[in-house]
Amino acid sequence: MRFTAAVLAATILVGCATQYWRKPGGTEEDFRMDQGQCQAQALSAPNPQNQPWIYNSCMRGKGWTLS
Repeated sequence: MRFTAAVLAATILVGCATQYWRKPGGTEEDFRMDQGQCQAQALSAPNPQNQPWIYNSCMRGKGWTLS
C-alpha cells in the first residue's frame, strides 16, 4: 500500500510540475479537500496502473482543469 501511495504521489507531482489544477472560484482549501478525496478514491482502485487516470478524472469531475 505504501508503494502504491508513493507511485500515485510521484505521478501527481510529475504531472503537475509544469501544470496546475485550476477551478474558477476555487480556493486553496477547496483544492486540498478535493485533492484528498480524489487521492483516496484513486488509492482504493484495485489496479494501481489506473490510479493516475482515476485521480485526474475525479479532479475534473469536481470542476478542476489542468492548465
